[in-house]
Amino acid sequence: MMHADALRQLRPVPLGAFDDAILAIDGQFLDAAWSALRAIIPEICAATATDTGLSRLEALYDLASTGTIEDRRTRVLAAIRASGGLSKAYFIALATEMGYTITISDPVRPFRVGLSRVGVNAIRDVNPTGVADPPRWTPSIDGPFPPLLFTWAVTVTDLGSNASSTLLQTRFEALKPAYTIITWVLS
Repeated sequence: MMHADALRQLRPVPLGAFDDAILAIDGQFLDAAWSALRAIIPEICAATATDTGLSRLEALYDLASTGTIEDRRTRVLAAIRASGGLSKAYFIALATEMGYTITISDPVRPFRVGLSRVGVNAIRDVNPTGVADPPRWTPSIDGPFPPLLFTWAVTVTDLGSNASSTLLQTRFEALKPAYTIITWVLS
């Protein structure tokens, strides 16, 4: 009963005698809670989880519960790490892993009030150097500068063994940064 002794040490001596029966009951309760917590801690981390913890994580990430414990841990850890990259290389590698062949390019950005115009250049580049406060941009007149809007054109050149690109589109939309717009080109 390690917690009964700890509780005894927490109570100041001038307050009177200890009720050993109450300390024993409280200590047993804390010992049981501590034992339960020590059993749960390894199940929270994918690297140390057993079947119970892995089943919970596999359900969370929509993964199959097949293979050895190590195989399952590897898949869960990969799913946790795949929370969405910001690079095109990340998404190309993800598509390749899913059996697709794709290319990603930067198309002409969508028409945006204050940035776009009709003529030779489809989009006025107000921030060619990527500075935080682009020249000719006045927040009081133009509003807040939106530097984080990206548009990607994803061209699916080969479906591989997949029947359609629906799974790929769903995965990309779930993982892409919120400020990224994807247009799909199926060839």
